[in-house]
Amino acid sequence: MKNTVFTLTLTIGVLSLFSCRKEKTSWDSDYKLILVNDTLRLENLSEDSLFAHDVSTGTYRLSFEKELLDFNIFEVVEIPDTSIVQKYSISLNTYNVQPGFSFVNNVKDHDFDLKDAKLTYAGVASGKINLEVENPYPTEVTFNVSLPKVKKNGQMLQRTFKVAKGTKTNPTKANVSVDVADYEIDLTGTSGTSYNKLQSVMKLTSDPNGPVITIDKYDTTVFRASFLDLEINRAKGYFGNKSLNESFNQNIAFFNKLSGVVAIEDYNLDLILENSCKLEGQIKITNFKNENPGTGTVVALQHNLIGNPVFIQSATGDWQSHQSFIRTFNFNPSNSNLGAFISNLGSKITGQMEFLLNPNGNTSPGWNELFVDSRVKLKMKADMPIRIGASNLAFKDTFDVNLKNNVEKTHLKEGKFILEVANAYPVDLLASISMLDENGTVIGQISATERVKASTEGTEFSGGAKYAKSRVEFELNESLFLKLSSVRKLVVNFKVNTFSETSSSTPAITEIPYNGFISTKLYGDFGVNYKF
Repeated sequence: MKNTVFTLTLTIGVLSLFSCRKEKTSWDSDYKLILVNDTLRLENLSEDSLFAHDVSTGTYRLSFEKELLDFNIFEVVEIPDTSIVQKYSISLNTYNVQPGFSFVNNVKDHDFDLKDAKLTYAGVASGKINLEVENPYPTEVTFNVSLPKVKKNGQMLQRTFKVAKGTKTNPTKANVSVDVADYEIDLTGTSGTSYNKLQSVMKLTSDPNGPVITIDKYDTTVFRASFLDLEINRAKGYFGNKSLNESFNQNIAFFNKLSGVVAIEDYNLDLILENSCKLEGQIKITNFKNENPGTGTVVALQHNLIGNPVFIQSATGDWQSHQSFIRTFNFNPSNSNLGAFISNLGSKITGQMEFLLNPNGNTSPGWNELFVDSRVKLKMKADMPIRIGASNLAFKDTFDVNLKNNVEKTHLKEGKFILEVANAYPVDLLASISMLDENGTVIGQISATERVKASTEGTEFSGGAKYAKSRVEFELNESLFLKLSSVRKLVVNFKVNTFSETSSSTPAITEIPYNGFISTKLYGDFGVNYKF
């Protein structure tokens, strides 16, 4: 195409240089311009990897697995941003503290408000803990503070601060922020048998080089640990009886390119529930439907699974080696309306699912467990031969073009589009062309009068595939020529029909060969009016 445009421009330029006429000159000639040269296979229509090669039959299979839902169960065991505060003051009215004397060794359990969850353990993926201490005493004090059950590689979280002297009304403060990624938090408290409890320890030693100081019951030391942005990736305990509700929205773009009527044979579909959490659950798919955006038609999938609660068992094993519980539900013509669901050609699949944790209560005595990869998932899977019958089943292929056509200058004035097709699929095709502007709006449409022959009518072979050659024409009227300068895309539309050998009107079920193709060459056969 680039060479053709260059030749036309060069010819016009040369003629302009050697012309002496002042009045406008024009003449007509014929001109052919290749617009599209492309080979289309079934898998080219899909960006979703929907198709597989059935080697045993040499045909296509519809084969895919789509994840519809991924419940993040960790949201029920979140540790919110919170602070634990440990305060200490003596019970005596006054007390004399000698230099270098350890005069406080205080241990305290703190409650975490985790709503319905009762955690005994949490593994931290990311986050931080800000540690802060306050010294109200009139001498430097060494604070040794720790969270004995917050550990990384077996080492507890501990920090030492030397804090300058302060006063009751204006204590001196010191703080540090600790990255606690990969830390483990034991929430069993001091007893080791509780839940949602965190132990802290504060030890104080007076300055060995300082004076003797007198403290009283109004002097209060403070140790504060603030938990910020903790992301949990492991957890143990009882996670409560909470119900989660989420929607799913899956788009299968391939169906956006199709319209018309299709009959399907040998079809089935699986919905797969996967539970990789060590907890029992109950799921209920409240609705499952698809929508054809082209027609607006919505088909709701019908099956015993839809609308009814289903119990799912716990995963087994431990964090090092665990096995998910998987349950598969098959949809077929005898137990569902899957035929109508697929035939709707709905690209937009939507639905909603509820998940109830521990439907029978705390049956595992606090041994619910989540691992790094723990999820509850809903997947959709299909693996079936593509055996279809079609009546005006439409698909399309889109090409960028730029047809400048200024009637005041050299321009196209009449002609037609010619489509040459080599069809290696056993289906009849009816072709049409849509002309789109820069906004994607259809500004013109032309239909062919002749059909594209099915491969069964051909005699030639390519790559082992038999194909039939066809040539169809699209006449362009004057109004369409006036719009050519606005055309930015050409859409070649094909309507598919499958017919039996004994009938030219009744669709027949057929398989789609894997080595099939549709090779198209679209060119313009135009009359050109040259103006100078």
